[in-house]
Amino acid sequence: TGLHLVPKSKTTYARKNSKDISLLGQEDKRQITAIIGSNYAGEMVPLQLIYEGKTSACQVEATDETISHSVHITHSKSHWSTLETMKQYFEIVLQSFIREKIKEHDLPFDSKSIVILDCWNIHKSKEFIEYVRRTHTNILLVFVPANCTSKFQVADVALNYSFKHLVKIQFEDWACQR
Repeated sequence: TGLHLVPKSKTTYARKNSKDISLLGQEDKRQITAIIGSNYAGEMVPLQLIYEGKTSACQVEATDETISHSVHITHSKSHWSTLETMKQYFEIVLQSFIREKIKEHDLPFDSKSIVILDCWNIHKSKEFIEYVRRTHTNILLVFVPANCTSKFQVADVALNYSFKHLVKIQFEDWACQR
């Protein structure tokens, strides 16, 4: 999901009927992409945050908090998910999450996992599908049919709105303290 670095707000403390009211974040178009996921039990998969830029200089530095929550910070030319960032997500984030759950539930080492993805062009690309089949033999890909994401994709139905709302509230609290 796209995430504004300065979340837009419709809230103001201006008097009713005031003119020329500026709203926080209204003109700021900067975004990052947050890859959000969960398992069937409702446990959150660690985040992947994708910043816009050509080198790692565009990214924020990892903090103790992002490290403790296993947040993967990366970048792409446009901040959108790419074949490279999806490979990183599967290798760094998903596989370690899957191994942790296999160990936690005392499952066989070669247990399979189902990953449900929407129809983003990178997810459906032949390159990506072949990469997953070749490199992550324990993962089975399932795709939400086109135009059904808002109904069947767990991240869109339950996670993205809540996540964005929490980020907005925390940003507003932070901005009020400045």
